[in-house]
Amino acid sequence: MRRNHTREFKLELCRRIAEGEIAKSQACREHGISNGMMDRWMDQFKTLGEHSFDGRDWRSQCVSASARIEQLEEELRQAKLEAKFLRFVLDEKKSPSGSES
Repeated sequence: MRRNHTREFKLELCRRIAEGEIAKSQACREHGISNGMMDRWMDQFKTLGEHSFDGRDWRSQCVSASARIEQLEEELRQAKLEAKFLRFVLDEKKSPSGSES
């Protein structure tokens, strides 16, 4: 049997779990909610916070955040390589065997 829970109910339950007031397993037992459903609610709550459960497609925002993290990690790797190269060039220029003119 499919049940519909109000947005306010979901927000309150997710807030209580996030704040450590109640364990996720306890919330599931007390309200007859499956672990999988509670995980989805918590994922949405972690992604959108107080804007959760308003009908938006929250999964695409989650994927977008993940893609952005990957992009930033790649940029950081590139910046580290460039910094390493520049340190190498500067060290070569400073070394006595390097050709300083």
